[in-house]
Order: sequence, then C-alpha cells, then structure tokens
Amino acid sequence: MRTWLIAGSALVASAVAFAQAPAPRLTREQRTILERLVAAVDAAAAAESGGATAAAVWQTHLLRASDGSHYLATSILPEAGVTRPGPVAIYVRLATRFDVPPVVAERSAVGDWLRGLRSEPLPFRPTRVVTVPVGELPVGGASVDRTGASQAFGALALMEKQRERAREERERRERERRAELEGAGESSTTARTPLFPFEDFAMNAAVDQLADQSPVLRRSIVAGPGRYDLFVAIAEPGPRNQPGAVQVFRHTVTLPAASASPLALSSIVLGDAVRTLDAPYSAAEQTAHPYAFGAMEITPATDDVFTTDEQMAFAVQVINPRANAIGKPDVTLAFRLFRRTAEGEQPAATLTPQEHNEATLPVDFDLAKGHPLFAATSFPLRSLTRGEYRLEIVAADKVAGAMARASATFRVAGTPASLLAEAPGGPALTRDAALDAPVLAAILTRLRGAAPSEGLARLTAAAAERRFVDALRDEPVTPAEDGIRLALRGLALLALADPRAALAQLQRAQRASAPSAPVAMLVGLSHAIEHNDREALHAWETVSRLEDLEPAVLGLVIDAHLRLRDGAAALPLIERAERAEPGAPRWQRARALAYLHADREADAVELLEARLAAAADDTAAEFLLIEALYAGHVRGRGPGATPEGRARLLALGRAYAERDVPHAALVREWLGVLATASSAR
Repeated sequence: MRTWLIAGSALVASAVAFAQAPAPRLTREQRTILERLVAAVDAAAAAESGGATAAAVWQTHLLRASDGSHYLATSILPEAGVTRPGPVAIYVRLATRFDVPPVVAERSAVGDWLRGLRSEPLPFRPTRVVTVPVGELPVGGASVDRTGASQAFGALALMEKQRERAREERERRERERRAELEGAGESSTTARTPLFPFEDFAMNAAVDQLADQSPVLRRSIVAGPGRYDLFVAIAEPGPRNQPGAVQVFRHTVTLPAASASPLALSSIVLGDAVRTLDAPYSAAEQTAHPYAFGAMEITPATDDVFTTDEQMAFAVQVINPRANAIGKPDVTLAFRLFRRTAEGEQPAATLTPQEHNEATLPVDFDLAKGHPLFAATSFPLRSLTRGEYRLEIVAADKVAGAMARASATFRVAGTPASLLAEAPGGPALTRDAALDAPVLAAILTRLRGAAPSEGLARLTAAAAERRFVDALRDEPVTPAEDGIRLALRGLALLALADPRAALAQLQRAQRASAPSAPVAMLVGLSHAIEHNDREALHAWETVSRLEDLEPAVLGLVIDAHLRLRDGAAALPLIERAERAEPGAPRWQRARALAYLHADREADAVELLEARLAAAADDTAAEFLLIEALYAGHVRGRGPGATPEGRARLLALGRAYAERDVPHAALVREWLGVLATASSAR
C-alpha cells in the first residue's frame, strides 16, 4: 500500500477575491470557433427537452475550494462523436436554474467579450491557487512625516482609521460570502449577478483516452450553492484547420450549502492510478486537471468495478479541520473495508491510518492561508475475494474533538485468469476424509505392532472404532510402547479437532521412537487439515516412497500436490495409484486435473471426453471438462482456444450452470468471460 500526505497548495478559489487576469489573445479562426460554441450552448439552453445536447456519461466529485466555495471535478465520457485524443476547442458554462424566472436573465461574459462589450471574458475564473488570508491583505505604505510630532500623530490616526474601514469592509464581504455559501442550496438561486456564475474556455483542450481507447473530457468548476445546468461544448478541428462539428453536453447539478460543521469529508474519489507531479499546476492549468491536488494527481475510475489484478487508489478532502496555535491541524484518518454479504457487512481489511499534524505536514502549511487537507492511498486488490465492498473513512479532529465519516462502494471482479484460479486445485481435505476408514486402518495397522499389550490393544481398538475420547485414556503399556501410546493420543486429538495439540503429541511420539511411517502420516495430516500442504508434503516425503503404501494414503499425497497445482509432481504418483486400482474413476479425474496443472489442456480434454462417454453422470468429470476448455480459452491453446471448443464450452457450461451442482456460480462467471470475448470479436 502506498500513501500520500497532500498539503501546502490550495485548490483554486472563487475568483471574486482576485484581480482579473489579462484577456486571452485569439486568432480570427479561434474567435469564430468560440462564437460557434457559445451560440451552440445558447441554442441548447433554449431547448426545453435538452434535445440539442449529445449523450454522455457524467462523473462528478464535490470538493471544497480554498475560499469555502464548491469545487466540482467533472469527467465527461461522450457516447459518440469524439474520435481522437485532441486537441479540441472547449467552452464550459454553469447557468442557474430558477424556480421563478428572474427579472434580468443571466448572460455570458464570454459572449459580451466577443462582441466587444467588456475587456475580460472570464471574471469568475480563478487566477491563482493560494488565497490571501483574511487579516493579511496589503493596506499600502506610508511616507515619512517630518513636520512634527502632532502631524505625525494625526497621520498615524488617519492611517488607523483607513485600516479600520478596510477591515470592516473585508469582514462585511466575508460575512456576505459565507452567508451565501452556507445558504439553503436550492432556495439560494436568486439573481445575484447578471452574469453566468461560471464560464471557461480553451482553444487547445486535451481529450484524454481511457484504457479502452474511449475519450474523456475533464474540467473543474468553482461555484456557490444552488441548482445549475452545466454545459460543455466542444469542437474538433475539421479538415484544413476549418471548424469541425460542435457537440454540446448538458448535465444538471445541485450544490448544497457549504457545511458549517466543525468537520466534514468531501466526496471520495476512487481512482485507477496516482502519479506524483514535479510541481503543482497553476490556476490556469488546474481547470484542465481537476483531480490534481497539490503535487499529486489521481486518475478517477470511470465506474465502481475493479479487478483483482488492479490497484485501487482513492483521495478524500478533510473539510473544516480546526487549527492549533500555529495553523496546523491534528487529524487522524482511519480506512476500513467491509464486504457486503447476504448475512450483512463483514470486516474485510484495515488500511494503514494517516496522521496529519505538525510532525507530518510541511513547515509552511497553514489552514489560515486556505491550504486544503487531502489524504490519498493506493493498495492492491489481489488479496480481496470477488464481491461488493464498502470503503469507510473516519476522520478524527483532535483539536476540535470532532469526528466525520464518508463511504464509497465498489465491486471487485475477477479477471479471466483469476476466475480460472478460483477452480479448486484439488479435492479439499476435510477432517472426516483425512481419517476415513481406509486411511485410519492403514495408520493403525502400521502403528499397532505384532503383539501389543492389553492396554495398547484397548487403545488401538478404541481408535479403530472411532471412540477417540477413549483412545485418550492413560492405559498401562510397556515402556517400548510409550511412543505408540503418544501417537494414538495425537491421532485422537486430531480426530477431535485439535490439530495443534495433536502435532505436539506426535512430535513427542517421534522422540519416543514410535514407528516412523504412521507417525509421519499423522504429522502430514495435521498440517494438511490446517491448509498447510507444503509442510504436509514435507512430512510425507519419506512415506510417499514406500513400495507398499496403501492407495488411500497415496491419495492424500496426490491431492496435496494437486491443491498446490503441481501436476508434474502428481503424475508419477497417480501412475502408481492406477497400477494398484486400474480404471478407478478417482484416478482418472486426478490425472485430468494433473494435466491441467501441467499445461496439458488437450490431454485433459481427451481424457475427460472419454470418461464422460463411459459415465455421463460423472458431475465432477463434467466440471473438469468445462474447466479444461475454459483454461484453453484463457491461455490461448488447446481445444478451448478454437471456435469449436468455445462452442462446446458454451453448450456444456449452460447445461451445467442451470443445475444445482457444485461450482455452478463459477461456471456462470466463465460463461460471462466467454460472452465478453465474443462481443469484442
């Protein structure tokens, strides 16, 4: 997992606090294109049904600008029309939606500028990134007074009055702005200005491409609370540098009243990737990079579905943290993942918490200067099983003694290869199967000895009859039988669901010179029941070489190799088992699975087809055949990689998935992969 501490560079703030930027210089062709974009948005706004706009998928995240106004990061995924990465001419307009039409309609500052009616086209566009904090605005210098103490005193008094008036004016404007930002969202959309609340344009805007080559437009908007229509118009370059067709996209947004609570969290931005910038973007660049926060930029995910081979990144803004005496917050962020199941939410993972305080933030970080507080983290999803998840972020403000929470939901999906890996590597080992009758008989036969004492005979009989509690009794045995008695206790404890205690007894039995082969069998079983097949195989290494090894015990060793997907190691043992039990269905299925693990899909298909021809009701073999065909499709080899093999997979899979059989849900997932591949072709 990788984390970022993001601080020290504020988001762009509302432009009402800034001096105007120089008007851009446009060529005649660029002015013509911009006029067409503005006119196209005018026409789209006049269309009641919105029929003048193009279809697109919109994605928005609500953050807070450094002056307290809303910062809206927006991604637009056109459904058609944008054919290449860019550049394009773009015009953005935010228009207020009025419940009652205003006396004076809003108009475009860009349009007025194009008609020569104003000198600056973007009066509400931010011109810098970091605000000047209240109380530190410059008030001008004072000349040196040489006319005497009384005159100096009068000049100082006049300067003080000027400072007081300036301070009162600043406080009045700040109260008005805060009242507007914290107003009642929808009811605050009165005609505060005859101009549109936000406009922006660029003549060479980049159109990014997603992983599937589809285009995406990203812009940022800054505005106060209210209900708005957001218009984005673009024009691609046409032939011979002539203006191309204009597309207009329209989206309705509602920005709530700015939170006046002690602590809040922004929208959580779920992302596909995070990159570190050499330097933060300027205010002019920020509008085209809405997901850049300081020296970090996150690429937002276009949906809430991630695959197990991906990393998921996320970013969140801490809003209204309280500062200590030197302007630093003291905020702890905790991150938890919950998996949603039919029984409710289950804890899935806890990520490393983050501390944002004097010790971790940059020296020049100061909340009073409008510096925002962001947190970002990325982590791999390979350890998560497929399913629905909820990410919960909890912020604790130690200075204010306040807490805030935010959540985002997402889904983890499998890749074609990871879905193949979900198929069982080999038969699962249950406690009952580990000590079934043939295995138990093989162990006791090797453990009992030729002439056991009466006490050892009673303990052995109790174990053979599965009276494992009686096998724990302290029966009198000869000194030479102490190791065997300890081994029987280990067997009984293993059967009574205490493999760790069993292992301790078996280790004592080994030191007491108990027969090595049956004790090794039991040690291996203790590890295998605990899902530690590697240690089990290490314990069985000598046992597996015994010439007279019982097929039931040999099967335990084979299954452990298969669960580890080691087909090459399993095949020689399977040949031994087949010689002992020729034609047994169990060994046919084991061989087919070993072929799969040894990348011999064609051999597996041939063997399983023959098996099903002889016994059509072998559900386990049917599933293995489907798995072998799907493995060939995923790996691009064998029968599953051919059109005939895919047709066979589809037919078999549909018939299998419709029944109440093991792994039916997984087969349906495989069929979904097949359908996706078919549609892509």
